[in-house]
Amino acid sequence: MKNKIVLIVIIALLIVGIGISIIVSFEKFSTFNPISALSGIIKVTTTEAKYVVIQKKPWQVIIAKPTYDDKSAQELLDEYMAERGYYSEDEKRMGTLITYSNGTDSQRVFFRVNGYYSVWEWT
Repeated sequence: MKNKIVLIVIIALLIVGIGISIIVSFEKFSTFNPISALSGIIKVTTTEAKYVVIQKKPWQVIIAKPTYDDKSAQELLDEYMAERGYYSEDEKRMGTLITYSNGTDSQRVFFRVNGYYSVWEWT
């Protein structure tokens, strides 16, 4: 009987822990996969990777370094988008929501940065 109670408590704690991890991952990184978010943070903070894609669908999310080779996170994002043929439309910027265009198509990126990493989320 005592073993069953201990097993039920352990299972309940695991379920609550997984639920909290998913909620925090979504709140901080806009992804339901906490393993992907943690992996991205580790790669960006401990390796020379400028950025790491942590989610591709249903919307893309990238974690990037806050600075790299004297470039700010904003400059890294502009460089990333320029490599794909998109350029910032500064007149359409609304706070942390940046609009990029290639002339025919536009993409909007929610941009935020702190001292450890930057998050780029496509909307």
